[in-house]
Amino acid sequence: MQTYSSADEKKVIDQLRALIDFEGQVRELAVEDSPQIQIADDGKRLTISAGGIDLQGNVDRPLVHQIGGRIWPDAGDFSEVATRWGTSFRENRVQLQADIADMFSRHDLMVRYVEHRGINRIYGIVTPHFVEVNQLEFREAFLQEARSDTALIAETKRVERTRFGNVVEFFGFDSPGFQVELEYGLVYARNTGYDAYKVDWGRYVLVCTNGLKRKTAGSQHKWYHTHRVDLGEFLNRTVEDGIGNQRFLEARIHAARETELSWDAFGAFLSRLSLAEASKERFAARVVEESRAVGDNEWALSQALTYLGTHDRHISFRTKRQFTDLGTDILEHSLTEVLAEEAEVGKDGCYGLVLPDPVRYH
Repeated sequence: MQTYSSADEKKVIDQLRALIDFEGQVRELAVEDSPQIQIADDGKRLTISAGGIDLQGNVDRPLVHQIGGRIWPDAGDFSEVATRWGTSFRENRVQLQADIADMFSRHDLMVRYVEHRGINRIYGIVTPHFVEVNQLEFREAFLQEARSDTALIAETKRVERTRFGNVVEFFGFDSPGFQVELEYGLVYARNTGYDAYKVDWGRYVLVCTNGLKRKTAGSQHKWYHTHRVDLGEFLNRTVEDGIGNQRFLEARIHAARETELSWDAFGAFLSRLSLAEASKERFAARVVEESRAVGDNEWALSQALTYLGTHDRHISFRTKRQFTDLGTDILEHSLTEVLAEEAEVGKDGCYGLVLPDPVRYH
């Protein structure tokens, strides 16, 4: 069995202890009546004034989702909530402020905040049913349960941070017989009312150690703060989710091997990549090399992309991640489906690795 460094476990414990110490400073304010709401002119900051206290928060995903989801309960996912928030702010900021105040008057809510340099910064919004959880106690209970399960190697492999700042502890996953190996990433929730304990699956192809796009377990596999959940059930469900994903990827690899690579489609795909010519040539050469090894099929294309995303030293970290994501999308779907998708514009206002189809927008 593979062994992991105790330094990794110490890093996890130190980071969780620092989080617990920080959250020990968190205060709560029950907002019972309609508070005064002020959104900054640039829309990036929000102030809630209630009980003689001003609470300030960044208008980011958690705050927009926690507030907007209650203003528009019929909205679907976060993207729809964010769209409605943006439209409301642009068209009538005063009305949006009134809607937020009304939301607080209709719901029994408490604002969690931390005082820093004289400013009360919003940490989260919770209901009276919120259950605060000590992350180290959760970890210990989780590991005790995990040690009775053969699929999860209950030893720290490494620790990372999500883009939202959550600590993620990765464990080995002993589920042999597949071409893709998984790593079980336990995401520790902060006590914000927005976070949930969940699993991020690290995935890579065994034969070449090419990384695949990380997969987050579905919402049905999350552990929320609003009620106590049996950890054995949480663990079993997430392990089943991982094995199910391995089976899915195994089937997709087989399908990709059986799907002949259309060089016309590949040419169209290559022409739409937002890359310098030298990078395109290196990518095309990698596709040829992979084709010699596994055949002229879509598995070779997927492998070329994930190889560059994992092993190439000549491209930026952002582009490597885009290569990995794109190679995974082709594997999980197909080149035809990827080419048919609308090119997405990022938060920076620019397109990603795949540019719009010039024929479609001619």
